[in-house]
Amino acid sequence: MEIGDWLQLVQTVCLLGAFVGLIVQLRFTAKIAKAAAYQSLVSQLESLHDRLYTSDDAQVLKDAMAPDVDVSPRQMVLALSLLNLLESAHFQYGLGVIPKKLWAGWQDQISTFFKMPFFRKIWRANRAAYNKSFRVLLDEADARAIGAPEKPGMEE
Repeated sequence: MEIGDWLQLVQTVCLLGAFVGLIVQLRFTAKIAKAAAYQSLVSQLESLHDRLYTSDDAQVLKDAMAPDVDVSPRQMVLALSLLNLLESAHFQYGLGVIPKKLWAGWQDQISTFFKMPFFRKIWRANRAAYNKSFRVLLDEADARAIGAPEKPGMEE
């Protein structure tokens, strides 16, 4: 092989490497864009929850979503906000945006939230509103929490 052939081979390998790198970067960028779009929706919902938390409209929402659940409207709004945040984090973990080590902390938070009776009640009343893989995750956390001693719920 002559030097020109070697240079052409090196050039081809570098071009292929750059092409593969571009594909990897595009796939990751698409994941980030999906996560950002989903997070935008969650942020809008959280904004609604913020407004409801301090208004009488929280009672209207509670009457519509959980009329037979013995929690205050503010507790319900807080639990729904936490659930939406957790579902968003779970979605982003599934996309690879949140690394496994960081997700372990989120799972610890889930376990902590299930120690609050009002959170469990709202989860059980509204679990069908969440995606299947998230339901499986939280149902497992709920089952583990049943064995834990109950702590008083957050008071208004």
